[in-house]
Amino acid sequence: MTKSHKTRSADTGVGRLSPRLRATVKILAADAPSLARRLVDTLHGSINDYATIDDLRAREDVQRSCRLNVDIWYGSLLRGKPPTAAEQAEVASYARHRVRQGVSVAALLQAFRVGTWLCWETLLEGTAHDEEVSRELLNKVSPYILYHFDLLGQTVSRAYIAEQNRQHRWRDRLRYELCDVIYTNPDNIAGFAEKCQALGLDAAAPHAALAVKLKEDVPALLGTDADIEDGLAPLLAAVVGSREPAAEGILWTRRHGHLLIWQPLPAQQARTSGESLILERASRAIASCQDIVAIGLGFPETGPSGWRRSAEQSIKAIELGTRMGVSGAVFRYADIALEDLVSGSESFARHCEQLMGRLAMEPDLLETLSAWFEHRQQRKPASFALDIHPNTLTYRLHRIETLLEVRLDDAGSIAMLHTALRLRRLTQRSARH
Repeated sequence: MTKSHKTRSADTGVGRLSPRLRATVKILAADAPSLARRLVDTLHGSINDYATIDDLRAREDVQRSCRLNVDIWYGSLLRGKPPTAAEQAEVASYARHRVRQGVSVAALLQAFRVGTWLCWETLLEGTAHDEEVSRELLNKVSPYILYHFDLLGQTVSRAYIAEQNRQHRWRDRLRYELCDVIYTNPDNIAGFAEKCQALGLDAAAPHAALAVKLKEDVPALLGTDADIEDGLAPLLAAVVGSREPAAEGILWTRRHGHLLIWQPLPAQQARTSGESLILERASRAIASCQDIVAIGLGFPETGPSGWRRSAEQSIKAIELGTRMGVSGAVFRYADIALEDLVSGSESFARHCEQLMGRLAMEPDLLETLSAWFEHRQQRKPASFALDIHPNTLTYRLHRIETLLEVRLDDAGSIAMLHTALRLRRLTQRSARH
């Protein structure tokens, strides 16, 4: 090895190769398509983010990227100089493509490590028959290969993160504009559809809003939107039902101290089964994130006005469900909708209050009605819970009918009394707080 070989820095390139090593590299460079195909197959077979790319154009883009990196590698060896600025810019452009294709930066850098090993392995195989060339390869080329692929790795990493940040800013702006339509200009149907399309949302599909209430000491709601995606990744992933927390098809924002997420009903599923799936995911989200206090679910709605209603319902589901003592940490607006509607009607709410006021004059009757509803109008379990004889329960129920002038075998009377009882509990809890 010459003195220049010892002093040459890797960032100036590998330098001039010996005629025999140069001849070997030229032979290998002529077969660059074969190495590129081998690299593509290895990436798809060993890195999950690449294996799950199913779009034909995206797979072809990966193939072109692999061929480019192989050509740059052999070109740098034959020139004796590192990749040019133009070559680095071209590599960076492919890194930006990976952001849009859903390939993580970790998977992208892993791909470069795999490529480094394959390029080195190919050189070793090509020079195994010549001991002198093998020594030159180890002493001269091996230090440079680390620099070469580290340089390109840093190039793609910077380009990837810059593109990811740009995408975040772009999506943040679109999310803000879409939420502005929903809350301040719901008659702008065309603007709603345009923003939904840009974000990859199905504007025509029914969406149910989820309101997520966090512990007071959790700072995520005070940070940037990117902070929320990082800090609440387990929650968003559970709600979306995907390993990607920022998956398309989801709109989220912050409002009134809650994180709001609009979840589309799964395609080709009935409304009830679709809501059940959303509730199941919400329960998993609570189980996987200790910072969540409660989740509220609104009715599935369509259009900007509907999405707004669903969001308001989801927040109200938490507020009223908590005050009414509904068990669990996931609250459906459907379970408290009647109470919400009744409480908004002053005359009906007053009528319910008067009914419960009459029963309150005889506390045993109020307790009996409550137990009767809690045990689904089944007399034997209700009497057992009250520790009274079934005949005593029958007498008390008859007394309720007489006092309130209702019939407990009438569906309308049952619904009204049940609602009135729940409203009384709601009012009492509000007074205590």
